[in-house]
Amino acid sequence: MALRCHYSCYFHGRHHRNQGRRVTARAELQPADGVLTAFTSGETQAMALALEAALKGPRGANPLVGAVVVDSEGRQVVTGYHRGAGTAHAEADAITQATEAGLDLSGCTMVVTLEPCNHVGRTGPCTEAIIGAGITDVVYAVDDPHDPAAGGAATLRAAGVRVRSGLAAEDGTSQWISSPESLADNHGIRGRIDAILVGTQTVLVDNPRLTARDSSGRPAPKQPVRAVMGLRDVPADAAILGGDGLAVHLPTRDPREALTLLYGSGVRHVMVEGGSRILSAFLSAGLVDELIVYLAPTLLGSGTPALNGLGITSLPDAQQWEWDPSDGGAVRTLGRDLRLHLRPQRRVALDHPPTRDTAEQAQGGY
Repeated sequence: MALRCHYSCYFHGRHHRNQGRRVTARAELQPADGVLTAFTSGETQAMALALEAALKGPRGANPLVGAVVVDSEGRQVVTGYHRGAGTAHAEADAITQATEAGLDLSGCTMVVTLEPCNHVGRTGPCTEAIIGAGITDVVYAVDDPHDPAAGGAATLRAAGVRVRSGLAAEDGTSQWISSPESLADNHGIRGRIDAILVGTQTVLVDNPRLTARDSSGRPAPKQPVRAVMGLRDVPADAAILGGDGLAVHLPTRDPREALTLLYGSGVRHVMVEGGSRILSAFLSAGLVDELIVYLAPTLLGSGTPALNGLGITSLPDAQQWEWDPSDGGAVRTLGRDLRLHLRPQRRVALDHPPTRDTAEQAQGGY
């Protein structure tokens, strides 16, 4: 029996002028930023109410979902929940109740336990209902893992709705898989690299800040350049842009070209931090010098894979890695997690150089 492990991994490398371009990269199954976006006390309280409302629904094929709408002062306006397959989703239920009560939701914030759906099933997409109601902010706890329904966050942002994710309930429940110790370790890495790189898809879906922060959540003294790689534009209100001038858009899907652009600006050490397509592109191109994997003792069943096609069709073509004893050792315990530290086997990397077709296949559409 095979188990699919959900883990966070970081690929590290250096960019050498005469020895090929090398990288640091990270693949995560949680939102790319290791620090929660700032939420108001009213939003946190609303999430607790949304979770309570969700439990009123029946368990079945559809998930239990609750939604609470609050006004600009954080006061609860209306609460909705999903009553089972074929009935209105929690978001639509709340909006319908407001309409029937003659309440105007323009400028309000919706707090919901699951990313609003983006497809037509037995009911219409919740994204359309939210946009139509004039709701300007959406806060949700976890991404929708169901592919046909996913993508609601990107649709809302494209319509001008401010979207934030990762809000925990007051009891600490949230979407984070890695332990606090692993997240702190990640921020320590961010504080010593030159640049952190993600794809445009990660920016559109997760809206991360990608800053380095200390144990108290304050910005670290040294911040990496925040690079976004891909052909799509970065939204003007994206959190990654910040206000410090450290964000840069790399309009390419070619990992080597992206590194060349960064090298020209003085960057020598890059950490690639997802998602799966962009990580696969760097691995397929042979640009990863170091791999750090955070393995949590959590089984989630099927889900988003950390990698998305490396062009490997047989075992002899598999990428081979070896344990790296540097930087604290090859295997460390961080809270509940294991931190695995690896480097590529040099001999295998030389015997099986990546092809351009393989790298382009892995790049996909980030």
